[in-house]
Amino acid sequence: MNHKSDTTHSHHQHHPPKTPAKTSQKSSGKYYCPMLCEGEKLYDKPGNCPVCGMNLEKVPELSTVLSQYTCPMHPEVIRNGPGACPICGMDLVPVTPTEEDDSTYQELLKKFKVAVLFTVPIFILAMGEMLPGNPVSKLLSPPVSNWLQFLFSLPVIFYATWMFFQRAFVSFRSWNLNMFTLIGIGAGAAFIFSVIALFFPSLFPPQFRGHDGSVHLYFEAATVILTLVLLGQLLEARAHSQTSGAVKALLKLSPTDATLVTNGEDKLISINDIQTGNLLRVKPGDKIPVDGKIVEGNSSIDEAMITGEPIPADKKEGDMVTAGTINGTRTFIMEA
Repeated sequence: MNHKSDTTHSHHQHHPPKTPAKTSQKSSGKYYCPMLCEGEKLYDKPGNCPVCGMNLEKVPELSTVLSQYTCPMHPEVIRNGPGACPICGMDLVPVTPTEEDDSTYQELLKKFKVAVLFTVPIFILAMGEMLPGNPVSKLLSPPVSNWLQFLFSLPVIFYATWMFFQRAFVSFRSWNLNMFTLIGIGAGAAFIFSVIALFFPSLFPPQFRGHDGSVHLYFEAATVILTLVLLGQLLEARAHSQTSGAVKALLKLSPTDATLVTNGEDKLISINDIQTGNLLRVKPGDKIPVDGKIVEGNSSIDEAMITGEPIPADKKEGDMVTAGTINGTRTFIMEA
């Protein structure tokens, strides 16, 4: 695997570093930055990119044979390795994807629940004056309310959303400013100001203090902003997980074996052994093993699982066929 860093690599290419088509070991345990901030540099542990702060993504595992990749939106696109779709630019996915857990989504969901659990009380305490009858002030004095807001904000800041401040710090250190830079500045400034105002109110001029001598705090502003950003990260992770699951379910429609035509002879091989350019014979009733083009013969193809159209589509020489669809009543030879 090539570990050479290419600092001139474009940040607009969001695909894993190039890997050899054949390897004797799996690439599990290797991670890369989707922005390729340090070229094709790989990392041994998951975490955040030290340059831009984005989550590192796991390098797709490679089997001992050539792995093929396709585009979720354009199944006619098939490549021998990971990369970007030449049509829409989406990341290509393995034709036979490995089972990946949704640990990122589950971790964010747990943190989001903690954030909501403490942010809602902070918001109620801070905005109690706007509630009809101001019930909060009748139950709690302003100093007690302020201290509760501070205590409730600690798990939100230092557990649920601490990763945002870590990413902001990395962006400052590398001077690659991004969204997390703004989040870190805004929420951090509100939290630090509120802590100083709570512990040392005498440092502020009288104009900043209320009739009870306390300074207005902004714990609710910091926690609400961070919780909303965390919600966005959670929704993004969920969408990615659902999309991956849908793609896997679709790609699982492909058969596990194919008939390879070599020098006029047929040989049954695993779908993982298919190389680009191989000639494959597809018999009546067989599922088409991979995306490709008909080079000999014609038939009608049932593409209902892809298009939803119940009527089979007629295919002739030169037409493209899609993996997982079902051949009709005639035999044809296709090129992978």
